[in-house]
Amino acid sequence: MGDAGGNDGARPLGVGVHGAERGPLLHQQRPRRADHRPLHARGIRGDQPHGADRSHERSGEPAATEDGQLFPPGVRQRARVRPQRRGDPVRLAGRELTAARRSAAVGALLALAWTGSSAAVAGAGQGDDRRVRLESLDVSDNLYLLRGGGNNILALVREDGVVLVDTLGVGWGAATRAALDNLTTAPVTMIINTHGHAGNTAGNVEFPHVTEIVAHENAKRRMETMDAFGGANARYLPNRTFSDTLALLDGIDRVELHHFGAAHTDADALVVFPEKGIAFTGDLFADTAPPHVDAAAGGSAAGYPDVLAAALEELSYFPEFVRGPEVRTFDMVVPGRQEPPDLTPLLFWLTWADLERYAQFTRELVDTLTGARAAGRSPDDAEASARAVAGRYPGYDMDHLRRFVAAVFDE
Repeated sequence: MGDAGGNDGARPLGVGVHGAERGPLLHQQRPRRADHRPLHARGIRGDQPHGADRSHERSGEPAATEDGQLFPPGVRQRARVRPQRRGDPVRLAGRELTAARRSAAVGALLALAWTGSSAAVAGAGQGDDRRVRLESLDVSDNLYLLRGGGNNILALVREDGVVLVDTLGVGWGAATRAALDNLTTAPVTMIINTHGHAGNTAGNVEFPHVTEIVAHENAKRRMETMDAFGGANARYLPNRTFSDTLALLDGIDRVELHHFGAAHTDADALVVFPEKGIAFTGDLFADTAPPHVDAAAGGSAAGYPDVLAAALEELSYFPEFVRGPEVRTFDMVVPGRQEPPDLTPLLFWLTWADLERYAQFTRELVDTLTGARAAGRSPDDAEASARAVAGRYPGYDMDHLRRFVAAVFDE
């Protein structure tokens, strides 16, 4: 997807919203799946006491199972712990979200709507044309999408600071901060990097109040070689890493990080907000197009379908979760690059079904290309067969199909 640059203006509240026509957010309860459980039931420990052993998060050693066996490298272990039930203390703790915090978020967005002001314009006061578009993902909550330079990132606005999921690269800090100023004056205190590319991490250095930076261990290793983190900027490298899964925060703001293997890179983290029904896929599912594989960063075209399948299997609880007294089937998947629709709040976009479709598309594409390679066919011939696959997925952008064909043939 191209660089959005200055074309990404903030949208005032209400533009393009047709809520009544799109149906309510609350739906009838769907039949439960046999393996319906939240991800933290799979051995994710969340914020442990200070004395708890977290050595494997940094050492790269996989966590031990209940019988003491280690997970084989690259293999994810299924859950053995009960799901979090309605009324659990951890779930109910999330209800402590104050009315003042909700009112502040709603008020800020209403102010943007009524005055016509723009978070993006506010970010352009220092002699450059960078613009950051700000969108609420749920006007009654505290999770926002920010878009700039063709990339999507998330901001979780809390009373004690802002959590950013990815940064927009060097030079985007001021525009990002100006967008956030429409919501809060609280500093950015935590950054989650979904992988190690500079466009998702180098902007870390522009948030001086950050105290915790979280990423997969492989992402940290690659970031350590980047010029952006040399010298005094080494303090903006991840200071908390994980190898498999990790949970952060509690209650309604709970964040769960998952690594399912090498795909876009060998450090891809899928970020789930289970109490909000939102998953951020980063560049693992960047847009509805053939995947981008960075082999130099440990990515794998052949492994891509298995990684997506593992994510769908182990997060199968995600589309059906309990929030408060009602069961909601509202789920949203936020991709790393695809441009969002002109809706504020952004209540309707890609869903879990779109991720399932993308996984199916990727599987068919890889099977077609690896079969052609095994049969001794040329990349050009294989590309023609791949385009036939793409014809079954209308709306998918195939401009970069040749790049993916090359990735498969080069492995």
